[in-house]
Amino acid sequence: MRGNIRIVGALTLGVIIVVGVYLIKSKNETMSVTAAIVVPENETREYIPIKDTDENGINDWEEQFSKKIIAEAVTSQTTDKNYEIPTTVTGQFALRLFKNRTIAGLDKKLTEEEKNAIVDASMESIKYPVLNLNYIERDLTISNDSISSLHDYGNAISLIILSHSFEERDNELNILNEAIQGIRPDLSDLVPIKITYKQFVSELLSTPVPPQLIERHLRIINLIQAVYEDIGVFEFFKTDPLLTLTYMKEYIQDYENLNTSFFEMAEYLFSRGVRYEPDEPAGLLIDKFGLNI
Repeated sequence: MRGNIRIVGALTLGVIIVVGVYLIKSKNETMSVTAAIVVPENETREYIPIKDTDENGINDWEEQFSKKIIAEAVTSQTTDKNYEIPTTVTGQFALRLFKNRTIAGLDKKLTEEEKNAIVDASMESIKYPVLNLNYIERDLTISNDSISSLHDYGNAISLIILSHSFEERDNELNILNEAIQGIRPDLSDLVPIKITYKQFVSELLSTPVPPQLIERHLRIINLIQAVYEDIGVFEFFKTDPLLTLTYMKEYIQDYENLNTSFFEMAEYLFSRGVRYEPDEPAGLLIDKFGLNI
């Protein structure tokens, strides 16, 4: 499972209330509640003594009240035959966020540090879908460390890259963004892109790899696989938007790491004395992307 992506932002009271309403609404879409508050004229108010037994900064009565609210909410949710514990990342996060904000005190003005702490606490223990199919050395075809093998490897990788150009296709993030905005009806344009990434992985697995390049080669393959999986999660942008946001950030980082890994591989081959003619696949790739190696 991937590490939790920290979601940084100002969580205002209004946002928390919206989350609370979302949780209540998701429990019973047809429920309608009308509340009326009547304050008698010249009302006599009795104040609750301020006491903080455990010295945690929260008055005892506030703490007990918060715990009571949560207990009643959990009890009502679990006893309702129509209620289901959230399984989506968004649902899990919303439930934890509402509980943690309630414990902190809905009327308490929080600092940015306290807000971020609540968000971090709400992200803990969230169950993410299991992705990350990682390939290992036994999945590869190993050649030898001769200079000719290194030379052939560079050409083979370059040919694969050149044959799977994405220049004529729209950017994955742009496709997702337009689908979110309703400009595109769906994410069907991602299908051929995903197929290409999968083919990319398959061809790299069948490419003979010199022993000294095994670690670098596996890193490239697994990063392409990660990008493929990241894109696959985009389809949940309507049903689980937080999950999509998480993997959108993963996608950006994985793609950047992939580009860096390709460049580092080229640098390594050149450091080992491998050179290419302009008409070789690696030579064409170097010229196409203007690599200064």
